[in-house]
Amino acid sequence: MGWMVRPGRADITTEDGVQLTLVTDGSGLPTGVESRSYHPNLGDVTVSTHFSDYREIDGLRVPTRVVTKTDDFTTAD
Repeated sequence: MGWMVRPGRADITTEDGVQLTLVTDGSGLPTGVESRSYHPNLGDVTVSTHFSDYREIDGLRVPTRVVTKTDDFTTAD
């Protein structure tokens, strides 16, 4: 497991070898996660999940909108 931090981005490798990038805004809130994956019909794809519309709930800032895309196709909103 490892990680490398760049301004606004952290590249992470999990113990089982999955590589992903955590994207943050200027305040450090996560705005998204990106990873590469294989899709049986599309081949190699980028899967990205974007977090937005943060609200404070019981003292914790939580995204109230989560959108996931496979390449350019929205798969969850």
